[in-house]
Amino acid sequence: MSALALSVIVIVLVPAAILLTLAIVARVQSHRFPKSPGPRFAPTEDGVVLRDALLLNQDRRAVAAGLVDLAVRRKIRLLRPNAPAGARKPIAVETVEGASFHASEIAILEALFGRESSSTRVRRLSADSRSLARRVRTVLDAEEQKGVAARLFGARRCTWPVVLLRIFAVGGVASSLFFMPAAGGADLGVDWGAFAMAAAALAMVIAVFFS
Repeated sequence: MSALALSVIVIVLVPAAILLTLAIVARVQSHRFPKSPGPRFAPTEDGVVLRDALLLNQDRRAVAAGLVDLAVRRKIRLLRPNAPAGARKPIAVETVEGASFHASEIAILEALFGRESSSTRVRRLSADSRSLARRVRTVLDAEEQKGVAARLFGARRCTWPVVLLRIFAVGGVASSLFFMPAAGGADLGVDWGAFAMAAAALAMVIAVFFS
């Protein structure tokens, strides 16, 4: 085994395998159901779909789940207005006449469609993605604080391990990309062993971002 291949194993391949293993463990832990505070057979009056999603660390799907829940309970209708050929169809909702909304449900609608649309029955998804992301984050943070008050969460959910893993994964990508050209331009020809291991390490650290 060449010195280059040994360097790839020690510096790139082994750390990449450790990172991927830790990422898989974190993923499995995030999908474990939390301990129930007691038996429940119906949701609370104020609606808990967002909170349930946060309990499962599904922040990205929380607001979408809340919107679908409103449609299932026939408080809104999901619409797909016509769009020019080739253009992406916008998403809109129509509130059902006579439907009553809790504060958390109004917060979902205002986060997705803007507060200025509250006076109309048909609302279209905001085109300002940055403002949309900020409003959604505000709604999720508010629900998390309610969960803390109800003792469903700790003082703060632990998300730093995932962030730390992704930071190390960025370093792993850089290291892999450094060794792959080095293996391809070795003095004695292409070091296929080192190149293959660097490529495998690159695939591992990329997988961390999708775990």
